[in-house]
Amino acid sequence: MDSSSTARLLSRRLYPLLVAVLCVIGAARIISTYTQLSQTVDEAAHIACGMEWVDRGTYTYEPLHPPLARASAAVLPYIAGAKYSGTANMIDEGNQILHTDGRYQRNLSLARLGILPYFILAVVVVWLWTRRLYGDLAGICAAAVFSLLPPVLAHAGLATTDMANTACFLLLAFVLYLWLRAPHWKQSVGLGAAVALAATVKFSSVFFLPVLAAGFIVQYIVEKRGGFSLRRLPYRRMAGQVGIVLATAFLSVWAVYHFSFGPLLTGDHLNDFRQAVEGRFGAGSGTANLLVSAVQTPVPMPELGDGIMRAFWLNSKGFGMYLLGTKLHNRGDIRFFPVVLAVKTPLAFLLLSLVGGIAVVVAARRNRQWQYVLPLYGALALLLTCLPSKINLGVRHVLPIYTFLSMLAGYALCWLFTMHPRAVGIATATLLLGWFVVSTSLIHPDYLAYFNEIGGSHPEEILIDSDLDWGQDLLRLEHRLREKNIDSVSLAYFGTADLARHNLPIFQQLDSAEAPQYRWVAASIVKVKGIDGYEWLQRYTPVELIGHSIWLYRLDPASVNTAPL
Repeated sequence: MDSSSTARLLSRRLYPLLVAVLCVIGAARIISTYTQLSQTVDEAAHIACGMEWVDRGTYTYEPLHPPLARASAAVLPYIAGAKYSGTANMIDEGNQILHTDGRYQRNLSLARLGILPYFILAVVVVWLWTRRLYGDLAGICAAAVFSLLPPVLAHAGLATTDMANTACFLLLAFVLYLWLRAPHWKQSVGLGAAVALAATVKFSSVFFLPVLAAGFIVQYIVEKRGGFSLRRLPYRRMAGQVGIVLATAFLSVWAVYHFSFGPLLTGDHLNDFRQAVEGRFGAGSGTANLLVSAVQTPVPMPELGDGIMRAFWLNSKGFGMYLLGTKLHNRGDIRFFPVVLAVKTPLAFLLLSLVGGIAVVVAARRNRQWQYVLPLYGALALLLTCLPSKINLGVRHVLPIYTFLSMLAGYALCWLFTMHPRAVGIATATLLLGWFVVSTSLIHPDYLAYFNEIGGSHPEEILIDSDLDWGQDLLRLEHRLREKNIDSVSLAYFGTADLARHNLPIFQQLDSAEAPQYRWVAASIVKVKGIDGYEWLQRYTPVELIGHSIWLYRLDPASVNTAPL
């Protein structure tokens, strides 16, 4: 067997096996966090909405997020016996599902397990796309670093929408890349299905796609400039392919919404819209009446339109909590996402991504292969699209950027392993990989609370909500209070868990305006640092930090912090 045959054999057999191993290792790390971390703030609501879709075929709780990822989180608890009961409040419904048969940890683990396939999908697509662009070695390196990233592992381990969004948006981008090079009807059906998949896990894909597609099209035109002519374009055939894409996407999305048909807005949602337009155009004005009538017109899948409208409304209103020691008070800050990426991403990975970004530009110019720069464009496009966003709540909202950065990091490792002098390249790659693996392993199982070395020993001075504290340490609080024989506690807990159903001592839920009834106080970092009314707790020195997100105080004169606040 000659060398080329051996290489092809490795490509067919060894590399897919290595990717499978990476997926198994990543999945094992993710699954091991299930019983360590209590439900986060959003999980009960997502599970409730998904259970309504799975059990009843309706979707009435909250249309701000589409149903597919939520249904993925609900299907295994449903198979295990949990059912939709129709509770008015979706958080109460979610908690009821989680406590079905008194098996909280089992039900929560099952819900989280429904998100695991999206992690595997993302790893596989990162490998496939990187391999296609830069070769087998770069593909394996990219898949490896992606599968070890703490933000990825964190959100792949939660019953939320962010990992599903990351995987499905990456798949959509990859299929779009392939479709531009061979727009036949099979590829068009595949692209339409990918659009539907991305659009039904999270609406941010709808906002990201036009920017990404524009860049991909420009790259394709530049690369084909020698043989590209607007006059010679087969407009009729292209129009037919685009029609197939749109028809497939429409029917697929409508199927996910169970082919629903009705007014775009009803009930409270309609009243909110009426108040908004009357406030803008005046009560009884012709424009206001026309708009109100328009949103009452029956349309297919009204939940989709309602959700997209609410996403735009939420962004225009603003939804932010905290940045660099300052409360945002539901407003955005253009610095938010650059800061998030700077402190929540392993520094070795950032260095590799930077090296990879420079290297692909050099290689693209040398080889006239401008497709090399697509991952760099994808990362920059996502970041720039998010900069003006007023919804500033965590790295999870830019999680798809790690797919493109991983592709660049994979190329950087491949370049270092093969550069001259070879010893220097291998030593540098080994050093960066070692730093990366160690820094990402030490935080296990608390990937959600990971900060790199820039975050220092007080990351709560930089970020809090969903990047440090998302209510994930309630189980640890239960355990620690039992260890310390604390029989009563005042709780300022940031989360949506039903505290009455957890194994806690006698407790008071401490409102910001209340005085604590008990000398022991357990307070979430978000409450103390991010929510008005709890600042008085900063006068006390915590006895200890439970997990990464709950401070435990003993209120006595000896614990008063004399340092200025």
